[in-house]
Amino acid sequence: MSLARYAIRTASFAALYLVATLLGHLTEVGRTEVALFWPAAVVGAVWLLAQAPYRMLRFDVIALGTVAASVAVTSHGILAALAMAVPQVVPAVLIVFLAQRWLPPAGAGTGAVLVRLTGIAAAAAAAGAVLHGVIDLGGFTAPEAGYLVLRDTVSVLLALLGLHFLRAKPQGKGPTRRGHLTVVR
Repeated sequence: MSLARYAIRTASFAALYLVATLLGHLTEVGRTEVALFWPAAVVGAVWLLAQAPYRMLRFDVIALGTVAASVAVTSHGILAALAMAVPQVVPAVLIVFLAQRWLPPAGAGTGAVLVRLTGIAAAAAAAGAVLHGVIDLGGFTAPEAGYLVLRDTVSVLLALLGLHFLRAKPQGKGPTRRGHLTVVR
């Protein structure tokens, strides 16, 4: 992939992440900052998974952190915004790391894949909730934290399943196999 094409893909993912974050903020409930839906978790995971095979993941991590911090800087200071970007970036990086190590080779049984994808999604969601609780010193109540983990686990798991099954059935010039998950060109 050329550098220009890579930059365009990264900018496209950044714009999509920004829109997903703003949509997620629209679903916040009451006085808490708990959103009913958080599509940014899915976009961040898909972004890094799609870009991982091109071996320039560090630049995407920087871009993801920059976009996540830029959204938070509107309501907080710069240092607080940078800290608030950490629970957005670390779960996405963890998903890529675990997907590259835990997913079985192509052709493995669906049950093994489902269990491993569930583990990946749950580990990333738990990491995000813990980091968010540590950074936001006010923290969430136990039910709110549980909801965050459940919400992000389910949404990321659905996205991972979709990517996995796209990879399992490549069609023509569409998806190609790279690593463990589908990369759409």
